[in-house]
Amino acid sequence: MQTLKSIQTANRIYQTGDSPVLLLCSDMQDYVCKHALNGNAVNLICEYRAASFLKVWELSVPDFCFINVNYEHVKQFAIPKHHVDKTCFGSKFNKNFVELTWFNDEPGFKKMDVVQEQKLNILKIGLFDIWLANEDRNFNNLNLLLDVSNGYNLIPIDHGAILNTRLLDPAISVLTETECLYQN
Repeated sequence: MQTLKSIQTANRIYQTGDSPVLLLCSDMQDYVCKHALNGNAVNLICEYRAASFLKVWELSVPDFCFINVNYEHVKQFAIPKHHVDKTCFGSKFNKNFVELTWFNDEPGFKKMDVVQEQKLNILKIGLFDIWLANEDRNFNNLNLLLDVSNGYNLIPIDHGAILNTRLLDPAISVLTETECLYQN
């Protein structure tokens, strides 16, 4: 897989648990870059595994790569230096992707039409999350993007918490209906 370098100071930090940053990289493209949490890169391994499996499952996923981040490009966000000392994980930014929430107000957007058109992908994403024990995507935290340029195609994101929130040693526990996208 390609490894890029950050070339410019990040101009945005996303206010999520992982605090990813938007970085311009050596291929002249912007990437949403996740760094090692508390200096431990297990979340980045999870992101890479999930993105690779999403491609196998034929679900949409932004192009991704590894990124060597220059600490000078992220220090204004008070990200500790040891979080970017390791190679980071980057998803290519696309201006046509918007976060899906229960309150989307995109012009012409009708949530139920998207649900009807995307039934198969919603099912595949739900099964994918159960298979990889993704505890982060649920009814209250969708972690989905909409591709507004492509018929509101769904793009699953944020997979740093697969395998029961990165517990690589114990057996995977079964998710319940309240811990996934499905809800009565």
